[in-house]
Amino acid sequence: KPGAALAALLRAHELQPRRAAHLRNAATMATSIGLPNEALALLDGAARLEDQPLAGMGIGQNAAALAIRGQILGTMGRWAEAESALQAAVTAEPLLTEATAGLAAATTCRQGPAAGVKIQRVSRKRRTPVPPLDGSRGLQSPLRKAVLPGFPKQAAAMREVFRAENDTLGAEVQATADRHMALDVKLQALDATSTPAEQRRRRAIFSRIHTAHTDADLTAMQQRVDQLSNLALKTTYDFWGNADQPYRYDDFTKVAEADCDASPEYRCFERRMREQCRPALRIAHQTWLDQTMDTWRAADALHRAFSKRVSGYAANLSDPDAFALALLAIKEDEQALYGAIHGLAVAWTAEVDIHQDYCVTPDEPDALPSPEQGGEEASGDSCSPALNAMRGVFELGPAKLKIACEKVSLSGKWEAAPWLQAFAEISYSAKTGKVTIFAGSKGEVDSLKVVKGAFKSGIYITAGNKGIEDVGWRVGPSATVGKGPVEFEVFKDEIDMSFVGALDATFGR
Repeated sequence: KPGAALAALLRAHELQPRRAAHLRNAATMATSIGLPNEALALLDGAARLEDQPLAGMGIGQNAAALAIRGQILGTMGRWAEAESALQAAVTAEPLLTEATAGLAAATTCRQGPAAGVKIQRVSRKRRTPVPPLDGSRGLQSPLRKAVLPGFPKQAAAMREVFRAENDTLGAEVQATADRHMALDVKLQALDATSTPAEQRRRRAIFSRIHTAHTDADLTAMQQRVDQLSNLALKTTYDFWGNADQPYRYDDFTKVAEADCDASPEYRCFERRMREQCRPALRIAHQTWLDQTMDTWRAADALHRAFSKRVSGYAANLSDPDAFALALLAIKEDEQALYGAIHGLAVAWTAEVDIHQDYCVTPDEPDALPSPEQGGEEASGDSCSPALNAMRGVFELGPAKLKIACEKVSLSGKWEAAPWLQAFAEISYSAKTGKVTIFAGSKGEVDSLKVVKGAFKSGIYITAGNKGIEDVGWRVGPSATVGKGPVEFEVFKDEIDMSFVGALDATFGR
């Protein structure tokens, strides 16, 4: 009932007057009931309306309109015009074999059956590759954040964290593989109830998904990730060793053995190893951290591009199981990329933890004992030699640090940053008999979600029974970094920068 079909399509046009497909389909129906002029008018009207870029099976709408126009012109006996329109449709969209069949008819009418039969044979099956898919509906997915150690002491402590995460990642990957197998079974059942054309289309979409990483731009991004990852791995091997290549820790060992071979000093080897490895590790760790963060950023950019492309392809799948299987490729990609970052952290933190006795700066000294615990008196002149050596007033920029035996105070104004507060701390190590004064500024910041947390920064002075032994600058992060892949949430550390070279001029030693 083509007349009823035409009426339905015109009603559809009334309901959606801006959609071109209704008028284009109505033109086909008008031709079938002997209204070719009206059909051309409907087709011209469709060309002025909004249109989707693709028709069924991913065929371009312009090619479809040219094929319809050629068929209409053919019914009117205007074979030259029909042949021209149909040839343009075939050129624009080789997959549109309906246009090829119409071209065969028009060519037969103009040039005879010998010319038309060659074209007719081509129109019997869609043998050309599937055209580009509509990927406009794709969405980006970020790579999960990697919590990385900011300092060597954190790296040693986080070894167990990464060990535990290994089990979590393994279980996650296994669950994804199981889900993949279950969806494969469902798709096999779906193929049994699908037409050959539906099967070919679905397989073509999955082929594009499975080969997306071979696209030139994504291949270049993957190569960048690999280059940065190899740099971080090389830093690990150069410092801790791999196979038979020279490495720095081995050099430290050889130097310590040579220096202490004939030395009567107790624990000479231990002292020389710490003198070499601890400062070197701080620099190497920062290099490794920078390289690993760069790797994460590159991997995040790659995954965002990949996920947008694949989810755009997946949007062309109407079956929910096929759609879920397509999106699973995005999850598998994310797991692989994050797993590579995780592997870098596992390798580095394991080495730092194994060698932390020689290479990692130990924890801060214990708190100064109270009088009840057998420490120095809280008042009077019974000042310990270490504290007595630090008596005096020290100028610290806008503040003054006053040390008088066990009393330590800091006063001044911090006008540059009103959220800062002055502080002074005193600590005592029972093992060494040394006292450390740490004074400066502390505060809490939450600026654009970049840094949030308490931190300290100031001068430290360490003294023993023989007087002042060390002075320098101490920076103590206790922060959460909320922008980028590094987040300091659990592990905290402080960095000391000794001014040993300035002791003679400052304290007359």
